[in-house]
Amino acid sequence: MYKKVFALPETRLQTPISPSCEISQEPEETRFDGHYIGPTSAIAFLYRAQRRFQQDSATKSGNPSSSSQASIFSFGDGYQANYSVSELKYPEKEQGNALLARYFDFAMPTYRFLHRQTTELLLDRFYDETQIVSNNHKQPLSCAEAAICLLVLATASLYGKEVDVLTDKEYADETVLSGQLFAAAEVRLSSETGRVRLESVQAKLALCIYLLASSRINQAWYTFGTTSQMIMALGLHRKRYTQSFSASTSSIEIEIRKRVFWSAYTLDKYLSVILGRPRIFRDEDIDQHLPERLNNNDLSTAGYTELFKPSKTLSVSDAPVFHARLAKIVGSISSDLYPTNKDVATPWTEIAQQRTSELKAWKESLPAFLEPDKVDPSMLIPIYQRQSTVLRLAYLHALILANRPLLLDRFVNLSRPSQYPGNLVGGLKECIDAAVAVVETVNGLLDQGRMRKPFWFTHYISFCAISALYVYTIQSSGQSSGQEQHDASLQYFEAADRCQRAIYATTASTSPFRRYNIILDELKKEVIRLTSQGQDSGSFASGRQLEVQPPQSADLAESRGLPNQALDMRDRYSIEYMPLAQDLQPSAYGHNDATMQIFDQAYLSYGQEVELGWAEFDSCVSLYPVEIFIIEQ
Repeated sequence: MYKKVFALPETRLQTPISPSCEISQEPEETRFDGHYIGPTSAIAFLYRAQRRFQQDSATKSGNPSSSSQASIFSFGDGYQANYSVSELKYPEKEQGNALLARYFDFAMPTYRFLHRQTTELLLDRFYDETQIVSNNHKQPLSCAEAAICLLVLATASLYGKEVDVLTDKEYADETVLSGQLFAAAEVRLSSETGRVRLESVQAKLALCIYLLASSRINQAWYTFGTTSQMIMALGLHRKRYTQSFSASTSSIEIEIRKRVFWSAYTLDKYLSVILGRPRIFRDEDIDQHLPERLNNNDLSTAGYTELFKPSKTLSVSDAPVFHARLAKIVGSISSDLYPTNKDVATPWTEIAQQRTSELKAWKESLPAFLEPDKVDPSMLIPIYQRQSTVLRLAYLHALILANRPLLLDRFVNLSRPSQYPGNLVGGLKECIDAAVAVVETVNGLLDQGRMRKPFWFTHYISFCAISALYVYTIQSSGQSSGQEQHDASLQYFEAADRCQRAIYATTASTSPFRRYNIILDELKKEVIRLTSQGQDSGSFASGRQLEVQPPQSADLAESRGLPNQALDMRDRYSIEYMPLAQDLQPSAYGHNDATMQIFDQAYLSYGQEVELGWAEFDSCVSLYPVEIFIIEQ
């Protein structure tokens, strides 16, 4: 069961903050509240991360843009500039149409709660109104409809060129345009009156997606709370509301109601996992059908009974449905393997095996074009490429989520021997193989120039995979193993390190991955320290040395602020951590001292029988109550 450990005053931390984050060849002693935590405890990496958060917090203490000045609904998010709506100059209509195409063809692979043809008509009317063109006495757009148009343009503006070819000026221009469009959408939504309508929910959901893409996950979570209430008020979670419509009701409205709900359902599951907070939608309250297998062109204003038959060709609506099905399994994994109140009736290992089997069955049910093992995504059009990749990463993340509790065995006390029963070895292999596949997939995206700054879901999954591989390498360092296992664990580490560094170089300064990076850096430092000791003591079989590639060029490292400019064993390499001067300065990161409070004021229980919980580890870089939770055996 989970044991709550309440925050203690900062003055109880006994070890002073060090201005340097360089690796030491001597074992560190850590003290929390006067209690000794020796260097053999891998939990000590959290203390080092704490000190780096403290340094960052100290640089922000006098900044007027710090989190203490932020709204309670955005507290903990990265600093965002305030854009004036009066300065907004709408994109030319041709550019607006291109942005709309980018939104549907690239930016929204699975959260497809808008009907494309309807949105195109709304955008045409929006430009007619803004340019004072005669609209044949049509009724003006509602506030929600105008907000939908603005948010489509704002979101698409974030998904521009690949980061390697986007100039600083182009990125700045797109950021300003996107921010101004978003601000205009907020003004429209704040003026909305009357009853809740379907387009009101669509606009709010689009608002949540934009906030996530612009690194504002806490504000997105609060906004989603209101959105979910509107969804339930409209009865979108119930099938009887759909069935009660007359035959003359448009098939567009009926299907979009389903798509809106299941998009929100999927998002709810992932926000819960990322933030470590309870889900809003409960399966026992839901009987809404999944959307039909219909493309947007198949829907019309005709009655529901006149719907076209489901398409037998490739359908863009397949991925959202399969993502929703996967989200159901993720919800079960979260409830059964990371519960608040643990049920000891069924061993968690059996639950993990059952959920893994469900995930395998889900993967087998995928259409071939959404299964990268069957159809190479590079052969597909961009939207199908995105859908295939997103579903693959989501599936691999679910495998990691279901099986990674095995990695926590003996993690707190590395001197404790680890022996996995035969039936658990397969689960551990599933976790590591999935983590390796995530790293390889993301590295491929980076190599092909297909990574974008707003890929918030990809960043989070990468953090889960990289941290799992680092923990696995740490555990392997304390075991006597053969040459093959030794080389494999180091290969995993090097691939994870490359992925971490490359993502860091392609994320915005306010991205949550910059916070993930601090945790990953300290895990990486633990790997280096323990691997060095293992080579001296013989725990690792003699073989090739640990090799972590430096940046491609000094200019790239300097311009991007890459952490760990050089990294290897002992005298061959040294860890040179991010200086906390540029990337984590208040101007770039002013709203994020909430995370520091977790480490500044938290007391970590420890001991041979106490293990750090993955659910809390994932969410430790987000705005979490000033408490740390651990799993008690």
